[in-house]
Amino acid sequence: MSLPVVSVKAQNTPLSRVHCIILFAIQFAAIVLIGSQDISATNHYRTGDLWIYYQDSSRLLEGKMPYRDFALEYPPFALAAFTFPHFMLLGLNQTFYNYLWAFLLQSAIISTVTAWYVRRLAEKVRFGLSPDLSLIAYCSLVIVTAFYLPWRYDLFPALLTMLAFTALINRKPLGAGIWLGLGTTAKLYPIVLLPVFFLFCMVESRKSAGLKLVGGFGAALSFCLLPLAALSPTALLSFLKYHQMRGLEIESIPAGLILLAHAWGLTSASVVVNYGADHIVSASAPMLIRWLPLVFAALFGIVLWKAWSRFRNEGKAGQIESATLLTYTITALLAFIIANKVFSPQYLIWLLPFVPLLRPRPALSLLAVFALTTVIFPYNFSQLCSLAPGAICLVNLRNGILAFIFSVLVFRLPLVERLKAFLVSQ
Repeated sequence: MSLPVVSVKAQNTPLSRVHCIILFAIQFAAIVLIGSQDISATNHYRTGDLWIYYQDSSRLLEGKMPYRDFALEYPPFALAAFTFPHFMLLGLNQTFYNYLWAFLLQSAIISTVTAWYVRRLAEKVRFGLSPDLSLIAYCSLVIVTAFYLPWRYDLFPALLTMLAFTALINRKPLGAGIWLGLGTTAKLYPIVLLPVFFLFCMVESRKSAGLKLVGGFGAALSFCLLPLAALSPTALLSFLKYHQMRGLEIESIPAGLILLAHAWGLTSASVVVNYGADHIVSASAPMLIRWLPLVFAALFGIVLWKAWSRFRNEGKAGQIESATLLTYTITALLAFIIANKVFSPQYLIWLLPFVPLLRPRPALSLLAVFALTTVIFPYNFSQLCSLAPGAICLVNLRNGILAFIFSVLVFRLPLVERLKAFLVSQ
């Protein structure tokens, strides 16, 4: 049985092909031009992770096996994003400097492909914005984040999750599962979308679609993991232990609350650099870390419950709105970000393909979150690490807006609408 019909033709008059090409070129140029300034200035705080990518991919090309012959702090399919820039050099010297340029170009290409999928999906399906505005919104987000966007590989798994979402919209659950599985073996976080996609497939007893989704996901995981597990079964999951040992990253929501209490003189806090990031040291940090899995379970449980209820109600009416699937795709990712002990700026890249498809109000609110993140990193990050009150307020403002957007999307604005009605009645 096929999935419920989710496609509704958009009625907006599209931009001319020339205007679309110009928008694609603008976001491409923003990445390359801003990124090139980083390379020429050798800003290591933006390109430091690239040295890890360069070393790991060079070892792989030397014939060494990850986890067995060299430590890898990422899932195995991340090596695809790390290694491809070497092939883009086309015989040039495989120096780190040349690798930076190739990686920058790769990021611009992946972003352009993502922009094309955003535009294509907005044309096919009615979401919150018109196809024109969706493309403009995507380009705006790229420009706002171009100061850190090219220097992390998160664009790669973000594109894979976009491909999974697109496949599900097109009633191809097997393909959705495969793309989602590849994304999970690249960055782990896409796994939180599997339950949402599965519930979508299971509406009105679409068991065959759900089985295809899970089967494709399992096949992709097996393809990427089993060969490495056979070579080094104990070391394969070492990257999980690496991240488990990390503390509260300074930009995370619980770290922001500790810093706020520190600024008010309610507790003491300091900053330590380890595991490639800045972490908060405080008496309350270990307790908060222990509680975070329960917080995530609660938030994610609410997302799944609301998603199931909405899918079922719309399925009974004969059609599941594609905007509903989009909403719970984003809220599942937000639940993972909000309840995470790490909130690196690149985590917002996970939302990049989906935000331009939202309704105008949440889309603009998330654009503000992206802009505030850029203000925090890189421009005020040294002040934050020095525990400056202004930078602490910026982090908590950004985190508070993100938490509010999560509640608005999950509950579909009931509190806001009721408040408006109450004020009008008075």
